[in-house]
Amino acid sequence: MTTESLNLQAREISGIKVDSPPVLCTTHDSFYFYLCENNTICTFDSKFLTNAKLPPYDSAIGPAKVTALALSPSHTLGVACFSNSSIQIYDLINNKPLKSNPLRSSSAITHCVFLNDATIICCDTNHVLVAYSLTFLKTLSFMRKAIQESFSLKLDGTVKAMIVPPIARPPESLMNMKINAESKKITQNFNDFICISTEQSFSITRINEKIVDKKEDILKFDVKGAVASFSLQNSNTLLCAYAAPCDISLIKITPTEYSANRISDAIDQIPVHIAFITDNSLAIVFSENSCLITSITEMQGCHTSIPVNGLYIDGYNSIVVFSPTKLYEVKMVTFEDKIEAFREKDDFQNAVNLCRKAMKNDQSASTGLPANESQKARVIERVLSPFLESRTEKRLKFEFQVEEQADYLMNLSKDLKMTDWIVSGALNLFNEANQLPLFFKKIIMTDPDAKFFNYNDNFVDLLLKEHGDLDITSFLLCLPTKVAPHKKLLEYGLNTKNSELLAKIYLKKLNDPVKCVSIYSHANNEQKIFEVLSEYISEDTQIHADNLIRWIFSSTGNNKLPHIRKIISNNQTDLINQIQIYITKQSEKSGVTPPMTLNQFVNACIYATMLENIPDNSLIHQLMESYVLNMKASLTKMSIKYVLQRIFNDEEIDPKMKKSREALLLVVLDTKGLDPIILENLMPLCTTYKFSLARKQIQTALRRFDIMIKDAIVEDGGEGIFQFIQQQIDLVIREKDTEALQKIKKSLISNAPLLIAKDVQSYINLFITKFYDANEELLATLNDSKIKHYYLRALLNDERAAKMQLTQKDAESHILFLCKYFPHETRRFIKNRENVNVGTFLEICKSSNVLDACAVICNKIGETEKSFTYLNMYLEKQLYDYVNETNTNDSNNSSNNGNCKVDLQQAFTLVRDFLSKGKVNNISQYATMLIKCFVLPLCKTKDQPEKSNVLCDYLRKVCAIAADNMPFHDILRIVVVEFAPLKLGIMRQTLCGIINDYDYDIDTSKSLTVLFQQDEVKAQDKYIMLSIKGTAYDSVLCGVCHGLLNEGEDCVKLFECGHIFHDNCLKKQVCPICNPDERIDQDVERPTQQFNPGPIFKRLKRFEYGLKVKPANSLKFVPSKGDITITRR
Repeated sequence: MTTESLNLQAREISGIKVDSPPVLCTTHDSFYFYLCENNTICTFDSKFLTNAKLPPYDSAIGPAKVTALALSPSHTLGVACFSNSSIQIYDLINNKPLKSNPLRSSSAITHCVFLNDATIICCDTNHVLVAYSLTFLKTLSFMRKAIQESFSLKLDGTVKAMIVPPIARPPESLMNMKINAESKKITQNFNDFICISTEQSFSITRINEKIVDKKEDILKFDVKGAVASFSLQNSNTLLCAYAAPCDISLIKITPTEYSANRISDAIDQIPVHIAFITDNSLAIVFSENSCLITSITEMQGCHTSIPVNGLYIDGYNSIVVFSPTKLYEVKMVTFEDKIEAFREKDDFQNAVNLCRKAMKNDQSASTGLPANESQKARVIERVLSPFLESRTEKRLKFEFQVEEQADYLMNLSKDLKMTDWIVSGALNLFNEANQLPLFFKKIIMTDPDAKFFNYNDNFVDLLLKEHGDLDITSFLLCLPTKVAPHKKLLEYGLNTKNSELLAKIYLKKLNDPVKCVSIYSHANNEQKIFEVLSEYISEDTQIHADNLIRWIFSSTGNNKLPHIRKIISNNQTDLINQIQIYITKQSEKSGVTPPMTLNQFVNACIYATMLENIPDNSLIHQLMESYVLNMKASLTKMSIKYVLQRIFNDEEIDPKMKKSREALLLVVLDTKGLDPIILENLMPLCTTYKFSLARKQIQTALRRFDIMIKDAIVEDGGEGIFQFIQQQIDLVIREKDTEALQKIKKSLISNAPLLIAKDVQSYINLFITKFYDANEELLATLNDSKIKHYYLRALLNDERAAKMQLTQKDAESHILFLCKYFPHETRRFIKNRENVNVGTFLEICKSSNVLDACAVICNKIGETEKSFTYLNMYLEKQLYDYVNETNTNDSNNSSNNGNCKVDLQQAFTLVRDFLSKGKVNNISQYATMLIKCFVLPLCKTKDQPEKSNVLCDYLRKVCAIAADNMPFHDILRIVVVEFAPLKLGIMRQTLCGIINDYDYDIDTSKSLTVLFQQDEVKAQDKYIMLSIKGTAYDSVLCGVCHGLLNEGEDCVKLFECGHIFHDNCLKKQVCPICNPDERIDQDVERPTQQFNPGPIFKRLKRFEYGLKVKPANSLKFVPSKGDITITRR
């Protein structure tokens, strides 16, 4: 800061009348409450220039001296405090004394303040702080004799200063009464704050009855004898500055936080007074009127002096000095004062420089200016405008450098943020000088988006009339609607035929993009149309997007789809894709109706493409083809025509394009209701262009199943043909198309040889499942006998058709086929024949050496001896085949070995069927013959344990079957005699198996069943009777001692027979009445349920003697619900 910038000036506050020099004074806003040397108390209102002298205080107070004064925030009450602790209250509206509180005490009240209009705080020389309530002034409590003391507190030392924030203001009712109130700011955030400075400390404190201790220190510092001052920055920020020797600090208080910053510690004088001289500056007064002015933001200061002497009082951004006769307000030389001085000297350049400094927050230039930037700029504009207007008028009058002058004014307005004068005062000056086009040009260059200056109606009217050749379209759109209403701009646009302005007004101002693109369309401004459509067709602007899409696909009179055709002719593929994506997303949302369906979109785009002469290689065609392929839309006739033209437009299709073209054709073929004539015409084209999938689909649609099947087998090798046929069958069944089903059946019959040759089993599965009733028709059409019998063989091998009956002729020819190619299946075929003469098959089977079939034929025609002869021959053949097979690791030989085992098992099955058939004459002879078949094979395999075990096992099974028709000892004799050449070791397993199977498991089981049958019947009867009747007794006397039985006695024994006894009377656990043979006094062990087989074990031992099997005691009895059998562990 410079010394010049910190000069203080004193202004006399006129109107005050002082009879005697003031001793004490307090002020609030423009109201003063003071005590003179002649002991009179007076008031002065500088706003209304009124003086008043108050009546003397209450005589009951006695001879005392006024030591402190206080003024209420509403300027309605005043308080005088005395040296004997008395208090006198004055009504400052009516200038009369009210209640007093006379106290004759040795302590004097040194300080007094109003915490609010209803509470005063006083402090005396005994360091006691007392709060008084003034609620007695209300109507109901007015009769109270004395002031009501609320509470008192003890302080830590003598109070040097006590102040409250200047935050309370008069209520509205008093404002209407013209009670002075310079500010209407009212806040409740700091209404209980008080600053107390003592000899020991400095504190900012809250005093409130609701607080527990009535007092709460917000901040406290170890500062002695400080002077302080408050400044309310806004409703949420309170500043407090204090000054003490070597300490000047600033405290910032908000509702949520507190902070303290030291401004300076370089002073060694004792401060007398401190005040906020501006919003950003403090004035600290010392003795002999010396003063230090310091900035609270830049933390720097400079010394000066107070121009007048007197009593110092806080003012609003000033220091009030009460001299013995006059009242002065001391302020810093303000910005406005300096500007006025420059104006008197006509020093324009220095005035502008001062303004520039002020806008840069230079403290030397911004004294008196608001801290808020916008408010500061308004003050600067208000002060500088007259000076600037006179200078500009002179220069324009003589047409001195008009353009440079306009540039200077624009730049100056920008720098000083002057928003009003340039479009009002400067506008009028340039209008008078006939330089408006130049002025408007500079305005638009300086503020192209019309956001800096505050434009008015007059400016807009002149701009519309006097802009000359200047393009003002963009600038007009940026002007606020208040000064440039839509109607005015539309009228101007229509009069000047400015389509760009009209379109932008509807787009930017009226938010109507449809009218905007309509205007662009009439003006043939296609690029602008595309820009608007790209911007507004999105999900964020759904309503506009829907309306724009409807506009795009609208028609006007005979002009079909003019807007979409413009888009297509200009190759706007991105825009078309954008429309498609929007419609797709809207269609997927539930409850949302898109502007058009996807089908309508695709067909409309294709139709518009057809109307335009688009080159074949255009991206539009590729886009339309992609829509047809990917969106699967339902195509109209015109769309189908377009797609077919695109597919078949070349004589030869590029191999790279073949797949995509065929895919397009498949989409066309999926169209519902396609004319069959079109399909017929497409068939040869598909053949020419080699569209196999499309050709197949056309054949499917035309029900040409015969061609489809033949093509699939001949061309594709028949892969998947049966699956395809099954799908077609399922499809026509679902559609309930009986005609198509019959066509499929005829196709299956006509292509039967090919299908049977491909996979006869799959063919049979299809035919049996769906068309079994047409089997005779199929057989009649099969001219190739091998194919026919190959089919019959597979059909008869299927369980679903195994019992199908054939004619005699077909059966004989099929037997011949089986004997030649599948001899092992002949027997099964003969077994299932019921309506043919099987005797005629014998010669065929004999000639082919199919022995098992011969045996079955003889058995069916009743020639038992021949049948067993053929059976014996068949069994011998299978046994010898098994014995003669070679053991090797070769894969072919191993498969043959497996086949021999299978054949042997089939031979055994046939033997079992013959021997188990019931009563047969000479069965023993036949059984002996079959058993003897095993002699030579066993002899040959005696050195081959694996094969001999297999043969012994089959021998045992044959003997087991024969035992049902002949005695056991005969079978045993045959085995022992016929197999004499073999050692016992080879036959041991067979013999043991025969003995165990036929003696133990059969004879013994039957014997034991007969033995225990009666006992089981009796036990069952007894169980049934007990279940029906239950156990009961009909006596109250013991059957042994004949003593009385008590019902509650525990030692009572009840038997199932119903007899009851004392438990201690029984020597054993049987009923003596039901068992009279048993002596009552005989001690017998309780019987067990174990079964002793007795002589049966002797018989078992005899059979197992010498066989080296497990001993007989390893057997146990296992009872069952039927027969009793003996099993080995």
